[in-house]
This record gives sequence, structure tokens and C-alpha cells, in this order.
Amino acid sequence: MQPQARQVLLDLVKEHISTTVRDAIVVQRHTKRARLHNGADVRYRLHASDINMALQLQGQERLYAVTLPELDDPQRSVNLADFLRQQDTMPAPPNEISAHVQWLAVDGKMTNAPKSNQSAASTATPLPETTASTTQLLQVHQLQSSLLSEELQLYFHRVTAAMEQPASQQQQDSVLQSVATDTGLQELVPFLVRYCQQELYRTMAQAPIRLAAALLSNPHLHLESHLHELLPALVTCIVAKQLPNRKIRPEAAHALFQACQQFGTEYINLKPRVLRALWQAVQQPSSDPKVWASQFGGIVAITLFGVRVIDALLLPTILDSWDDWEKCLLESVSEDLLMVQQASLDALSTFLRKVTLEEKAARLSRPELEEIMGDRLVALEGEENEYAMCVV
Repeated sequence: MQPQARQVLLDLVKEHISTTVRDAIVVQRHTKRARLHNGADVRYRLHASDINMALQLQGQERLYAVTLPELDDPQRSVNLADFLRQQDTMPAPPNEISAHVQWLAVDGKMTNAPKSNQSAASTATPLPETTASTTQLLQVHQLQSSLLSEELQLYFHRVTAAMEQPASQQQQDSVLQSVATDTGLQELVPFLVRYCQQELYRTMAQAPIRLAAALLSNPHLHLESHLHELLPALVTCIVAKQLPNRKIRPEAAHALFQACQQFGTEYINLKPRVLRALWQAVQQPSSDPKVWASQFGGIVAITLFGVRVIDALLLPTILDSWDDWEKCLLESVSEDLLMVQQASLDALSTFLRKVTLEEKAARLSRPELEEIMGDRLVALEGEENEYAMCVV
């Protein structure tokens, strides 16, 4: 044993013994057990029963010992047979430490296998090989019933039912409003986040994204310990190549931006990691039709982070890829590519409207923009830029 570990163990044992003796003295004082020694001195005697009572008050196991009989003459001998007969029952000695294999429950049901009393070495049997048929019989049982109260379980079932099969859109909106404002839902956070993650990966529907946004909007909830489950699912919904509904990408982008704004100051590497994942989706080859949907989601999400991020990540990609997009549109019109172009124009419009004229002149060349964008540049600049040009 290492010297440091030995010293720590000695300190713990010393503290435990001191506390036990101190409590035993308190128990002995309450019993008022004392005797005169040499006719004058009062001596208090500590018995094993006092130690046992102190251990019982501490919630620990009693000592397997017995109390010696009261002896007026210390020199008088004690017959062992008489002493044993005076005791009602002798405590059984503690069992020796051992281990053995025993099935308690399989698939939530108690087994009829008898409990083995043999050692682990003699009773250990090799487990059967796991196959596809046997794994289907095994189910992961949730701890929800044992960790949550009946009210919270009912609340969870109402929320999941409204997400999966709502009676009306108004009912789903009211449930999401409740999740976004109610207090006392912290115990439900692990279950709701896990439900959102599973539903996003399984269906990529709009309802779990709205539920994630409601959880992020609730000021009474602490989601720091569950961001590693929620954010990757949102990023997947933004940059996935195929989604059942195109409205999912903007909603997932707003939920992801909300999470980054809420926890970005606490975790300084959160925004860089998220932006890196989105930028990788935008950087894919522009001529590949399979990546246009992913590019659309990445451009929409990056645009929400402001003009500095647009300037650093989107402007070079948009200017370099615009000609390739135009050539692809001449060959065949694609709705995904049109959405990519519209998202790019929105990002460029956001940049032009929110930066100063000096920054525009330093960052972009107007002849180059006119050559690339053509007539679309007029709609992007708006009335403010036309008024500025008149002043010039």
C-alpha cells in the first residue's frame, strides 16, 4: 500500500473510532451506570452494549460481541459454561465473503432458476452466443417509472402523445407553450431530450424540433449536461441530404442558433465546432446535385450567426460557386438548387444591409458583384444603398 493511501486510511479509522467511542460515552452517561471505587472515587464503565447502541444510532452494523457479567470482585473467576448458559442467543458469525453467478430477471420477469450456493468458479457457465434472434428478445427497460412521480409520468406521456399524434395543431401548440414556460420540469429533462434525439434521428419530423426549441426557451431548465445529445441531432437535421419536409432545415437552424447563443459564452468552443460542421456541408462540390440540400441548410444556419461569420465563411463560397450553379440550372431546373441560390442571396443581402459603406468597399468589388449577380444585385442593395449612392 502506498504511504499516502495508508495515511488516509489511518485517519479515517481514527476518526471512525473516535466518533463511535464518543457516542458510546454519551449512551453510557444516559444509563447512569457508575460505581464507587475505594469508597470515594466514582468510575464510569463502558460496556459493549454502549458501543452497540452507538453503532445503531449511526445506522451501522452492531458488533458481534457480548457484555461481560457484573463482577463485584475482580479477582473472582468465571465459569465459561455458566457464562454461555446465561446468554439467550449467541450471534451468528458473519458469512465469509464469496461471489457467484445468479440471474435475477430476464426481460423484466423473475426467473425460476434456483439460487446457487456454490462458488463462482464452480457455477460459472459460458453465456450463449448472441445472435440476431436473441437480441430481438432483449429490451431496454426505461427507469422512468422508478425515477419519476406519477404526475411527471403523466406529463411526459401527454407531451409525447401531442408530438406524435396530436388531436389538432392548437393542442400541440399549447403543449409546447407549457414546456417552454412551466417550472418543475427539471426531472423530465433527460427523458425529453432523449425523446427528441431519438425522434430526430428516426423520423426527422418537425414536432421534435419544436419540442427542442421549447426546451431551450424555458428559463427554468438546465440543459448543459444534455447538449451532447441535442445539438448533434439538430445539426443532422440541418445538413442531411434527404428530409421529408423542407421547412425542417430553417427551424432546426433557428433552434441550433438559439442553443449557441444561450450556451456559447459558457462553452467557448461550442460555436466554432458547430460552425465547422456547417461550413463543411457548404464546402461540398457545387456541381453535385446530391449535396445541394445540405448546402441550403448550412447556408441558412450560418446566416443566422451574423455578418462577421457571413463575411468569413459564406462570401468566398458564394462568389466561387455561383457560376457553377448557373450552369447547372441551364442544364436542368432543380428546386433544391433554386433554394440554395435564394439562401445565398439572403445571406449576401444581410451582409450588404448591416455593414457600413467603408466595409462594403473594402470587402467587395462592385464590378465583380455586378458581373456575377447581374440584375439580382439591385434587389439585394435596396433603397438604403440607392440613397447612399445619390448622396455620393
